Amino acid sequence: MRCVERTCDYLDGLALVALLRANDLDAHLFDENFVRLDWLQIFAYGGFRVMVPLSQLEMASGLAEAYRTGALRFAEEECDHSCCPQCSGLETEWNPRPRDWVRFVLFLFGPLGLLSLVFGLGFTHRLRCRTCHHRWRERPVASFGELQSRAEGALNPHNA
Repeated sequence: MRCVERTCDYLDGLALVALLRANDLDAHLFDENFVRLDWLQIFAYGGFRVMVPLSQLEMASGLAEAYRTGALRFAEEECDHSCCPQCSGLETEWNPRPRDWVRFVLFLFGPLGLLSLVFGLGFTHRLRCRTCHHRWRERPVASFGELQSRAEGALNPHNA
């Protein structure tokens, strides 16, 4: 087994492993449980390692590079965009501003700032329109578990 990439972000490592497995490569996330035991020392441990067999290293490196450079992104017209309720424009984006304030308060007040996180839950799923600058909250259509069940049912119709 050879290391394709090291990452300090657990979800980033899982996404890369999923990408490699989707392309029929035998990829694994090494040190996954060990590093997660003491995540404050993640840099000392070297982070998570995405590993593949030596025979698949070249193809895996190419896919990892394409993933990092953004070559595998969907075209903008293929992506779903929420429609602005005020001007019906499609130039919408996630509004990072409320989450920034929650992070600032959490940093400023430390553990007591966890209360701000509770208030910050009201700031999730916030969108803003680039055209008219209108901001609104969009609730998910279904819970994550429900969406996962639908996806698994679509992939395995005979098991549903």
